[in-house]
Amino acid sequence: MITGVCLNPCIDKTVKIERFEYGGLNRILSSRIDGGGKGIHIALGAQKLGMRGLAIGFIYESNRHLLTDRLDTADVEYRFVGAPGEIRTNLKIFDEEKSTITEINEPGPRVSEEMLFSMRELTRAAAKESRAVVFTGSLPPGAPEDYYQTLMKDARGVFRVLDAEGEKLKKGLLAKPDLIKPNAYELESLTGKKLSSLDDLRLAAVHSTGMGAGLCCVTMGAGGALLTDGKRCFYAPRVEVPVLSTVGAGDSVVCGLLYALLGGADLGEALRAGVAAGTAAVMSEGTQLFERQGFEDMLKRVQIQEL
Repeated sequence: MITGVCLNPCIDKTVKIERFEYGGLNRILSSRIDGGGKGIHIALGAQKLGMRGLAIGFIYESNRHLLTDRLDTADVEYRFVGAPGEIRTNLKIFDEEKSTITEINEPGPRVSEEMLFSMRELTRAAAKESRAVVFTGSLPPGAPEDYYQTLMKDARGVFRVLDAEGEKLKKGLLAKPDLIKPNAYELESLTGKKLSSLDDLRLAAVHSTGMGAGLCCVTMGAGGALLTDGKRCFYAPRVEVPVLSTVGAGDSVVCGLLYALLGGADLGEALRAGVAAGTAAVMSEGTQLFERQGFEDMLKRVQIQEL
């Protein structure tokens, strides 16, 4: 079982416009609403790849059905710490002309000490029956910046993935996650250096393994992705496909990586699977992630080279 930890769930509202006019009138061509959050995407993506998915985290009562309905439809199990209030809404604006996404995200409700304690118990229980636990996404107001570090210590003994930024990533590395998945900007923030070339990114990724990460996968958007264990490093350039949404692409990469790594694949093949899942995801609107057939098709197109 693959468990996705979602501490700050959201309702993703994705709107499509022809051309974004800053400060002007923008007319919506189409829109869709998806219950989500990065940990939710992990559980859904794992299920699509034939691995049992479990979503755990916080949830709020007034609009929780938008999230649980999506999980029920996909036959994904979930266990939440509930509280009064409303799940936050994140607005995603897709500019058709530029093929770019602008995100406007709410912070989410504040969590209590009691909720944080209950979440630790939930994480310990889920870890005992999981092959991997993925800690990903923003922290809600009220959660300390080292909370991922705390939860990862509660999940010792299972393959742990950390996909976070800033202090959450720095502090989380102290718990020695088995895999981290920063993007280029997040890796720059971690190292405190401008990383302007592929070799800069490779060296920074290798350095992160010395800071506590077992593996480091860096996603670079149009620049492709790389994966290292601190000794060997593999690179996959971008596969040219039409981009309809980048939301959930990074989560899909994690699902592909886990699918391959837990199946015994080497680093190069693991990166191929991660990039295949992420590429298939950007071809879907909103936060629909990828379909299994799309993933299989992309596996044939991803090129891998050792750096």
